[in-house]
Amino acid sequence: MICMIFVLWTTAAISTGLPVYEQLLKKTFTALMSSDAMLPLQDKDFNVSVSNERGDRNRTYDFHLRNGSLHTTKCASSDEIKGNCDSIENTIICRVSTMGWCASYCGKISHRSLSAAFNVTVTVDEYQTPYSPADISVYIQLPSGTNQQANRPQV
Repeated sequence: MICMIFVLWTTAAISTGLPVYEQLLKKTFTALMSSDAMLPLQDKDFNVSVSNERGDRNRTYDFHLRNGSLHTTKCASSDEIKGNCDSIENTIICRVSTMGWCASYCGKISHRSLSAAFNVTVTVDEYQTPYSPADISVYIQLPSGTNQQANRPQV
């Protein structure tokens, strides 16, 4: 539903070119990106083998990660949403920074009859180039023509 509203505002902004629609488009984009989608992540199981320098004491630790979720809002204290939408002729380009997003899991480590629970959180850090490969870009383009209202982008 929110995506459909976003596409409709995008269509209006592209077809009219009025500044008021551009402001509404940016407000809609900000509202859309301020909600945490909490996307579920797959459970992960793996093990790590550790040995001493001589190699005669191998130990294998089993790790089990459960109930993972990717949080699409900033996990740090900052409320800043990094992203923007720009319009060029009949195209809207929106770019969302994933910096500050995080994934969290409930974990368990075990070795033989011993086990312990832990929580893990991994946060996306800043990438040192102008555009991070982890950023998300959305391109919406209306077909060129005389009646752009009738040629709304397909969802």
